[in-house]
Amino acid sequence: MDINKIRVLFDRFAPEYDRHMLETNHISVQHKILDDFLPLLHGSVLDVATGTGTVAKYIRGKSSCKVYAIENSPEMIMEANKNSQGIEYRVTDAHRLPYENETFDAVTISYGFYWFESPEKVISEVRRVLKPDGIFIVMEEQFKQGQIPKPKFSERGEYLEELANLENYIGIYGLKQKIEGKGFGLIREISLPIDEVHNTVGMVYQKT
Repeated sequence: MDINKIRVLFDRFAPEYDRHMLETNHISVQHKILDDFLPLLHGSVLDVATGTGTVAKYIRGKSSCKVYAIENSPEMIMEANKNSQGIEYRVTDAHRLPYENETFDAVTISYGFYWFESPEKVISEVRRVLKPDGIFIVMEEQFKQGQIPKPKFSERGEYLEELANLENYIGIYGLKQKIEGKGFGLIREISLPIDEVHNTVGMVYQKT
């Protein structure tokens, strides 16, 4: 996996990313899942792989939580900061979170895991920065049987086709195995359709 190439391509994608997420129903589904999970959130929340901050901003607007957010793409963070809503954004690598042990009450990752070079390392970092009994919320795509696991934006061609080909799709079952193998217990799961091809699966884990 070429992490540097992925970052460069997401930098290019940043100015039109929000429009894509709205048009493809991703943001609407994110928010519906978060509405179900919001009662579990309190205190401080870290949104990893925040992109333009769609999850971070929704949590900030719907709760009293103090929200932090990190992203590897500087251009994505620049877009997010156009309407920061008091969220503390940082450009940094999810594999090496710049926070002390047991800092956050909750960590969220949405549509991020298939772009990580080492999902296991990211999960370990999430566990490290979570307080005891902290909450880990994950939202990821699950393709329906017989469908090719490729991001929706690949249909637009150009550099986005190149970006789609760099995705490391491991599937929800594989992702669950990795998370649960790092000391998390699943406490809630819901699935909502995005379109005729795939769903978003929302999972709430607790640090054990």
